[in-house]
Amino acid sequence: MKKTTLILCLVLPMLFVGNLSAKVRLPQIISDCMVLQRDRELKIWGWANPGEKVTVRFDGQHFFTEGSSDGRWEVTLPKHAAGGPYLLEINEIILRDILVGDVWLCSGQSNQETPIERLLIKYPEINFSNNHNIRMYKTPTQNTPGEVKDDIPAGERWHSAVASDVMNWKALAYWYAVLAYEHTGIPQGVIVSSLGGSAIESWIPEERLLTFETQAKLKAAAEKAAAEMADAGGGKWQSETWDDSNWNTINNPTYLTDAGIQPGIVIWYRKTIDVPESMAGRHAKIYMGRLVDGDEVYVNGTLVGSTGYFGPPRKYDIPAGVLHKGRNVVAVRLTANAEDAGFVPDKPYKIEGDEATIDLTGEWKYKIGKKRTASGFPGFGRGPQFSGAGLYNGMIAPLTNYVFSGMIWYQGESNADHADIYDKQLEALIESWRDAFHDTNMPVMICQLPNYMKKYDHPVDEDWARMREAQLKAYMNTPYTYLATSYHTG
Repeated sequence: MKKTTLILCLVLPMLFVGNLSAKVRLPQIISDCMVLQRDRELKIWGWANPGEKVTVRFDGQHFFTEGSSDGRWEVTLPKHAAGGPYLLEINEIILRDILVGDVWLCSGQSNQETPIERLLIKYPEINFSNNHNIRMYKTPTQNTPGEVKDDIPAGERWHSAVASDVMNWKALAYWYAVLAYEHTGIPQGVIVSSLGGSAIESWIPEERLLTFETQAKLKAAAEKAAAEMADAGGGKWQSETWDDSNWNTINNPTYLTDAGIQPGIVIWYRKTIDVPESMAGRHAKIYMGRLVDGDEVYVNGTLVGSTGYFGPPRKYDIPAGVLHKGRNVVAVRLTANAEDAGFVPDKPYKIEGDEATIDLTGEWKYKIGKKRTASGFPGFGRGPQFSGAGLYNGMIAPLTNYVFSGMIWYQGESNADHADIYDKQLEALIESWRDAFHDTNMPVMICQLPNYMKKYDHPVDEDWARMREAQLKAYMNTPYTYLATSYHTG
């Protein structure tokens, strides 16, 4: 049964591609192997031609509606006890292996992003995970300042926690789901909508951000930084058809200084690859090792991922439909400020599909898009993670029809230098999210920052200590919140 469940989770999205081309369309999160919240009324929604009849069938009940004038439709399912698996049918679309249990939204920055594979040495039992009743969905990155999206990007699916699928999990989500299932015996679903290096401002709706007196200054500073960070290649050099024949060449992976290039630049890289027919049109993953400092990675002109700081390994999803047979182009925009900027050696650089792997080491073309001015780049290396409201618009707003048991928030490192206002920002985030999800009492678990870096024998004015105090204040001032302390774990 467990093996069959995993096979369904893996192959069903491919089997029903034909159905998904029907006039009725579903949001990405409503898909095979999802977990729905128990004991709450649930919305199932999507898009259809105006006036088109829509029939939703779930656990023996039928629900009817039609596409509205703006092309949207929605039905409300009654409360349902925990259980499953079930079928969910929407006209010709059939979704299988649906569970009903508790669903949690995990958001924040890099500690929410930590892949489970990094814990294998300490917890080798992860290799033998065999629980198909806990599942995770990782929202692809979508940063859209000034534009509220109605759906998240394609390219992901629900992952079960069985051994052959568990390596797709994020560590915090995995351990929370494991412990919650052990405690309740109820199916657990975790939706991880986070981005490493992100600041809290990027997760707060713009209308709430503007209530802060400092926000106008922060917005102006961000716009100034963005203008100063603009480079000659922006909007052009990532294109699949851009002529790079007169660019210089470099063998990657290598540090810029080893190639005689001084940091303090925005540098673009391009590599032409040959994609076999077996990978054409299909979802794949691109591994860009470790890039220093901040990167944007494009495949055939499509942004597939970005990280605004040097820390985490770069592993991004290439959505279905981006790769095509024959000539394809990978482009990287790198903000290079550190002395060790560049492609870090001895890391994986490749595109990996189900049936083939493409090596990305070796010769790349490169061109410098901008050199640092004498006064430096304000906010140099800060990518879309710092765009006010952008991550809320692209990664939270599309989920607000989904029903959650609660939220787990783990963030603060990127705001530690402004901890004096963080408690009010976090309170605003929690209140605005509760409003958006129509749940004024939504439980929120705040993960307090751990101890980190050098240990002192005397008190110091340390940003992270101030951040922990701000997180404590937000917890004390906001009802239905819980504080998870982690000072002993650093």
